[in-house]
Amino acid sequence: MTGDKKNITAKDILIKRDEERLAVIEAEVQKKLTKAAGYFSGLLVRSLGLRYAPEIRFQRDNSIQIYRNYERQVNQLLEEQKREKANAEDPLGMMAQMKKPLL
Repeated sequence: MTGDKKNITAKDILIKRDEERLAVIEAEVQKKLTKAAGYFSGLLVRSLGLRYAPEIRFQRDNSIQIYRNYERQVNQLLEEQKREKANAEDPLGMMAQMKKPLL
């Protein structure tokens, strides 16, 4: 999203709305998993013949988000390198000037 409130696009609004919906869904799923933890714990005790019931906690996995952030950073670095290489090969912008029509 853009930092300037004057330049908010429909895409920005849709992304924000989707993020809010996702947060609500994640909260609901977390509540249901927390509620079901006792059931899973009992299931483990019965199926494995355990003496003590393990405490089960469900946590959100952020690895996909972390991967996407790394991917975005790598892509930005690659783009910067392309620009730097292009500037090094054509420091005065001669190629850009040659492409312009003379008249």
